[in-house]
Amino acid sequence: MFREVTLAIILFYVITVMLFVSGFYYVHTVLGVTNILPVFLMIFLLSIVIATMIATLSIEPLKDHFEKLEHLSKEILHELNLPISTINANTAMLRKGLSDVKSLKRLERIEGACTLLYERYGELDYLIKKQMQQETIEAVELQAFIASRLR
Repeated sequence: MFREVTLAIILFYVITVMLFVSGFYYVHTVLGVTNILPVFLMIFLLSIVIATMIATLSIEPLKDHFEKLEHLSKEILHELNLPISTINANTAMLRKGLSDVKSLKRLERIEGACTLLYERYGELDYLIKKQMQQETIEAVELQAFIASRLR
């Protein structure tokens, strides 16, 4: 994600500088100024360096924020799982000692609420893990892959 944003910022900055340089080129052709190519190359290289610095400076705080958010999400998931497990264990122990219909009904409501809470926990866990997944780039032998598919 951050790589795409960084590339977009660099591309935007380079295009802007290229428009600026093309304006200089127009002035060069209209005014007839000579030997301006070294200046254009220096401006282009400088623009790439500045664009990289701007992209890095703008993305770094966002990256730190997401890392902190990821850590907080993992901690919250752990803190949610512990009470759910405790409630399940205690309701199982209480069920063994209860014979009163009214108390069993209350216990069923507690178990139902705990089941719903556990389902929400599972959904949240899935969403967080899905968002944290990173893309894996693998080298593929194209000829071997095609040959294995054609067999």
